[in-house]
Amino acid sequence: MTFGAGMTSGNLLGGYLADKYQQKGIIIGFCCVLITLVILGLTASTSWMLLICMFGIAFSSMLVVPSMQVQIMLSAPQAPTLMGALTHAAFNAANALGAWLGGITITAGLGLVSPVWAGLLMTLIGLVIFLMRGVILRRHQTRA
Repeated sequence: MTFGAGMTSGNLLGGYLADKYQQKGIIIGFCCVLITLVILGLTASTSWMLLICMFGIAFSSMLVVPSMQVQIMLSAPQAPTLMGALTHAAFNAANALGAWLGGITITAGLGLVSPVWAGLLMTLIGLVIFLMRGVILRRHQTRA
């Protein structure tokens, strides 16, 4: 129930951000995921914090999804439906990669909380890629 409430409320706010502030919505979503993962990594031994972080992970993850989908669909106006499908395929690939990396960290003996730190690293990489994309697009627009 906690996870579902987080997903629903995150998606509602994420939809608003996608309509009003597409780029900022993605950055806000990524930052919320990062903050929640840090809190989770530091407080995972406390059961009530796990419950709060479960809500936070669901909320912040869904916060970023609508803005990402809008951006991706706008990047190919000739095929928005295809881009929407590719977005979901990318999310599924990221979920599989995250589970794989989490398994590797546990198998390496880094502890049961280590997948949180692997997720943090993946989220940071995603945010950096998104920010670099913005810089590249701005450079391209100023040249044109």
